[in-house]
Amino acid sequence: MGRYIFPFLISIILLWSPSVSEAGLNNFFAKFKKDRVEESVASARNKEHVRLYTNTCAQEQTINELILGINRTSGDSYSLEVIEKTPPPPPYDVPVVINKDVERFIKHFQTNGKKYFTKWLSRSGKYMPMIKGILRENDLPEDLAYLALIESGFSPHARSHANAVGIWQFMLWTGRYNGLRTDWWIDERKDPEKASKAAAKHLGDLYKQFDSWYLAAAGYNAGAGRIRKAIRKNHSRDFWEIAKNKRTLKRETRNYIPKYLAAMIVAKNPEEYGFHNIKMQEPIAYKKIPVEGPTDIKVIARAAGVSLSEIKSLNPELRRWFTPPDYPGYEIRIPADKSEFYADNMARLPKQARLKFHKHKVRSGDTLSTIAESYRTSVNPIMYLNNLKSKSFIRAGSTLFVPVRVGTKTKRIRKRFVKATIPIEGTHIVRSGDTLWDLSMRYKIPVKSMLKWNKIKKSDTLRPGQRLLIEDKELLEAKADKKPQKIALTDGGKG
Repeated sequence: MGRYIFPFLISIILLWSPSVSEAGLNNFFAKFKKDRVEESVASARNKEHVRLYTNTCAQEQTINELILGINRTSGDSYSLEVIEKTPPPPPYDVPVVINKDVERFIKHFQTNGKKYFTKWLSRSGKYMPMIKGILRENDLPEDLAYLALIESGFSPHARSHANAVGIWQFMLWTGRYNGLRTDWWIDERKDPEKASKAAAKHLGDLYKQFDSWYLAAAGYNAGAGRIRKAIRKNHSRDFWEIAKNKRTLKRETRNYIPKYLAAMIVAKNPEEYGFHNIKMQEPIAYKKIPVEGPTDIKVIARAAGVSLSEIKSLNPELRRWFTPPDYPGYEIRIPADKSEFYADNMARLPKQARLKFHKHKVRSGDTLSTIAESYRTSVNPIMYLNNLKSKSFIRAGSTLFVPVRVGTKTKRIRKRFVKATIPIEGTHIVRSGDTLWDLSMRYKIPVKSMLKWNKIKKSDTLRPGQRLLIEDKELLEAKADKKPQKIALTDGGKG
């Protein structure tokens, strides 16, 4: 109690003393404030949990400001600063808690995880400016960008055991719900920019539900429903209290916030935690240019004067070798310094040169599946390019347009097609819908015999285009000795 009476008595003495100047009074209180700061710091270090809070909006002066002082930064954000005891920590715009779990992950990143964490830090330079910009545009804390550090290590091609994909590790339906397209042509979960915008939307929605960035981040990991259930069961909205109950949250989610905080702290202070001379990758610089119709990405690379791998790196969402034909206004990313060169070249390029097609004349017995397999493509683009509504009906004698890669020789494709679809005596080319039972009835052969001759199991799935023996191999060889057969690889693909 004496520590409160002492300043009071001193104040009275000073007020009654005419010899004390205003400067002397200021010096006295400056010294008094410094002593209180040192006392407060010592007290805080004895506690098990040290909490460092930050805020992004202007507030009235608090007791913490009076006692410890606040290091103001631009934009009215501030971070806790211990005067004359430690260097000011980097500003945070989410609450920061340092406890045993956080320290455990910091140590992991410094030891066993140092090799991959170094790689993550290096890769962060490529995407961090773009991600922080998106978060800033959405009025969200920029430090949420470090969630991507622990989600994927900033790898657009990252895929989890649960099939979460991309930098932000979106599951299929969560991605679609937040506006990301995923189909045969494209997977926008791999698009760093679009996925970051979707993540910003998702995190913003979660924060509106829980009014806590820790619970919002936990909801990003486990799902909002599970967090709501955990709140009800624990009668608490404090993440650390909820995390104590192992029955309400899985270990992955209980570790998610400590891991995130540890990664953020280390990433903002790499030198302090033993990460020296990290070679940060250069921020990606590109320009998005609309593509008119499906275009081979080899053609795009040539028009831009860059390698195919560079175009693939800038556009990791593309799943095929040409841009999606059913995506009006699709934009391709071109290196910023090549954008004008690319635009000039594409303007002079005839539309028919942007994607190479082969005309295939449909013959009796053809199916879309066998045609697609022979051209090493899928049924989807053939159906789309030929405006087909059904996979089951194509007419013999009609012509189909089949997309082929630039540089592929048409003659070789035709030979491969003929080889795959002309039946040899004693064999059957599997068509869509064929079953062993159907073939057994058609050729009057026991299913067991076909299984034996083809070395397959009854549970095996028949693939369209697969060749099956429907006669004993020894009998076929005996026939071949008497009457040799030649399979003519004629050009049947002209349209």
